[in-house]
Amino acid sequence: MSNLIVFLKNDKTLLFENATKLNVGPSMIEFTYDGKSTGKTRKATFCTASIAGFAAESNE
Repeated sequence: MSNLIVFLKNDKTLLFENATKLNVGPSMIEFTYDGKSTGKTRKATFCTASIAGFAAESNE
């Protein structure tokens, strides 16, 4: 995976670059990504109750 876009229910959109290790569960999604402003690799976890949807770019 490369870029991951998360669409929140409050109409905000979040873009994560170089996202990997996407794990989608019944109540959450989690993944790692490279922080653009920090240059550090981080792990993110979102509760699916706050997510309207997401789009993942595939490298395949």
